Amino acid sequence: MGFFSNRYTKPGPGVDPDAPQKRAFFRFFDIFSRKPMHFIKVNLLYAVTGFITTLPVFVLIFTVFGSVVYGNEDPQGAAYAALILAFFCTNLYVTVMGVGPATAGITYILRNFAREEHAWIWSDFKDAFKGNFKQAAAVYLIDLVSIVLLYVALAFYTQSSGFLGYLRYFVYIIIFIYAMMHLYIYPIMVTFKLSLKDIYRNALLFAMGKLPSNMLILIIAAFVHVGLPYFLIPVCGNYFVIMLVIFAALEIFVTQALMSFMVNFGVYPKLKTYMLDPAMSGEEKKREETLFDDDIRQKNRGRNEQSE
Repeated sequence: MGFFSNRYTKPGPGVDPDAPQKRAFFRFFDIFSRKPMHFIKVNLLYAVTGFITTLPVFVLIFTVFGSVVYGNEDPQGAAYAALILAFFCTNLYVTVMGVGPATAGITYILRNFAREEHAWIWSDFKDAFKGNFKQAAAVYLIDLVSIVLLYVALAFYTQSSGFLGYLRYFVYIIIFIYAMMHLYIYPIMVTFKLSLKDIYRNALLFAMGKLPSNMLILIIAAFVHVGLPYFLIPVCGNYFVIMLVIFAALEIFVTQALMSFMVNFGVYPKLKTYMLDPAMSGEEKKREETLFDDDIRQKNRGRNEQSE
């Protein structure tokens, strides 16, 4: 895996630890500008390792859009439109929801990038992939089941009248909160040793407690993966195929890594403030108490020796 290894032939200037902290917006692009090839490698690694696990998601999303356009006067054109839209939405799904162990591996690398730490692309990915395999695979399977159940519930309540019809808005809220939870599930998974229940519980708390910033992340991701190509379709006209090829190339080489980095860049400071720092301070307090107890024992031992 030589291509995915980090090779350095000449040391760079590095980052001055005494330099003032840049604003988040500028720091985001500063990190990306320092290691663009690393992001391309991460994106390619994600595309290769996550391809198989992405296929079921694509089939499910295409089935949903296909059922919506079923019975259209132009079934061939409707199926083609559903196929293209499913491609766009699948890329959005991969960024926000993730696709199991591959997402855990990529999240570990991008989380390190977000806190400006070094990451060995292949070896760190492999370790995070294997170390979080069971939990990440469980999350992925839960997501697939949830997609089906939420779609069935939404279809049922949408076709219902009266009070049952209004319940579709409750389903929309559940879908929205569930998506926001996934901004935190994988970062929590690769950062802390928690049970799956605690991962979901903390992700739910962050999803509800940091609603404005979570909504902003979702809006940006949706615009990049779905909104931008959707608005370009009528503009490109006869050149639509060229636009589609360019967009697909961006998704394969850079967009997924950049958007996933945006998620980790926005999420990690919250994890640090509300989970990592309190845990570290608790450990330091415990360590100080242990040292204090040792001092007392040593003093008592000295007094006993003198009395003897």
